[in-house]
Amino acid sequence: MGQMSPEALAASTTSVRNRPPASGMKGVRFIEKSARWGARIKINGNEKHIGTFASSEEAASAYDAAAYAAWGDDYYLNFPRQKLSA
Repeated sequence: MGQMSPEALAASTTSVRNRPPASGMKGVRFIEKSARWGARIKINGNEKHIGTFASSEEAASAYDAAAYAAWGDDYYLNFPRQKLSA
């Protein structure tokens, strides 16, 4: 059995939880079955489906609106606060 490079070893042992999202945006994922982008948020341990969208940016904006409604300025948003239509 050959030795793995440090990079390959790190990649193979990184859990799914520690990987950045494939879309690069929090709360956004690609749904292969429908070929659309989905947005979801977890509030108080309960996951809430926000909706599906044609683009990852639309899904990220929907996530931002839900996160802002739930936590205000105290939470990470995908886009600057100015883009939100409160």
